[in-house]
Amino acid sequence: MTEEQLLANKALEQKKVQIMQVLNAQTSSQKLTVASVQEIAMQWMDLADKDGNGHLDLKEFTEFFAKAEGMTMS
Repeated sequence: MTEEQLLANKALEQKKVQIMQVLNAQTSSQKLTVASVQEIAMQWMDLADKDGNGHLDLKEFTEFFAKAEGMTMS
């Protein structure tokens, strides 16, 4: 794995930790609202959208969720 790939993976892991912290804060002390769920979904979208075009193709979707801890995708 190249140094660039290692750095990209590290950045992805840091963003996942941030999103999980937001999600945990939302679900532990507050009721989820449509707006908060949309905000969390957009944060996940930003992580998964590798090319930054605002759309997830199948490859981006499967790569992201295949790496997400605690999620199983078939």
